[in-house]
Amino acid sequence: MLIVSQEAVCLEEKVTGYYIDGHCHWSLYPVQEAFFQASNRAGVQGFFLGGYDPSDWLRQLELARSMPEQQWFHSFGLHPWWIIEKGEEDCQGGFQLLDSQALKANAIGECGLDFSRRFPKSTHARQETYFIHQIRLARSLEKPLVLHLVSAHGKATEILSEEMGLGTTTQECPGIVHAFTGTRAQASFFLDRGWLLSVGAGALKTGYRKLKNTLPFIPLDRLVLETDSASKGIKMPVKPTYTNFYSLQEIAEGVSSHRPESALELLQASTRNLKRMLSNTLQ
Repeated sequence: MLIVSQEAVCLEEKVTGYYIDGHCHWSLYPVQEAFFQASNRAGVQGFFLGGYDPSDWLRQLELARSMPEQQWFHSFGLHPWWIIEKGEEDCQGGFQLLDSQALKANAIGECGLDFSRRFPKSTHARQETYFIHQIRLARSLEKPLVLHLVSAHGKATEILSEEMGLGTTTQECPGIVHAFTGTRAQASFFLDRGWLLSVGAGALKTGYRKLKNTLPFIPLDRLVLETDSASKGIKMPVKPTYTNFYSLQEIAEGVSSHRPESALELLQASTRNLKRMLSNTLQ
């Protein structure tokens, strides 16, 4: 049973409005009415779901059907972790499904590269291949990309430069870098090309000096706030047995401590930026 922390349920109602969680994975967990009620009272009524694999895309659509009172934004993609776990035949089949289902989504992803030491180097080439496939699919459909990049900035920027050039796609924003924690130089690569940078729990945790030094440098109209769902130490894919959710308001407060804007101003700007990125994908 998934347990929502008392902190998340008892959100203070000092922030009101309509806000979007810039990246989450509620399609992976049992629905928690108490969490969504608390989020709604605090103004969070939109949820941008990060895609993982074909079964996740189906769960995203079912979640939207079962909870129409929330606003759902869908991203369909093959996550690097899924690609690492699967063989070439599964990856080929997964991408064929993505190609056939992508029109149902607002964005492509999350996709990208994860060269963490815990993953074998033998998976790098396959990750790169399907990253390129997903970039090309997003461009052909004029949909934004949702990027997952870990310990692979050099190779990722090389691929993005080759596939997308120095400019942007035909839309205003080519996509969003999910869970950004990098340096100012790394941020500049994306900012110079029109990308949004999404920030989550790193702003609240001990350490993360690169991110905290970069936060004041990110223009307000390029910054997004995300919870990544249960971001207090649980990584995807997950078992629904943990507690302690960071709320979007907590993320906003954490980011605000490193910037001149208030938490409210950050929530408002984040939602504006997401709507702008997704504007040409909304029905």
